[in-house]
Amino acid sequence: SSEFEDELTWGGAWLHRATGEASYLADAEKHYETGAAWGTSWDEKNAGNMILLYNMTKKDIYKQDLEATFTDWLPGGTGTAALPYSPKGLAFRLQWGSLRYTCMYNVFNI
Repeated sequence: SSEFEDELTWGGAWLHRATGEASYLADAEKHYETGAAWGTSWDEKNAGNMILLYNMTKKDIYKQDLEATFTDWLPGGTGTAALPYSPKGLAFRLQWGSLRYTCMYNVFNI
């Protein structure tokens, strides 16, 4: 992984969800990286963190960051100038493993 903070947030959020232990949630929030997510892959869990933490806390920061992420990825959004699209409309950051980015819209139904 290029950074470890998203993994610490991810682990803390899941441990809190599993145990209800407040210290895990505090650790998750301490390591949370604000702003729109670049994507979702083995190297970045930020979008998942936003969903988990918003569902647990209902804090606007997580909702705002998630909305900014989707705005960046959707057609006409702020990030679309840098995002390539396939002829059928699939947005992706890199050609290698391009379907990994679609999991953000499908897998994180938490």
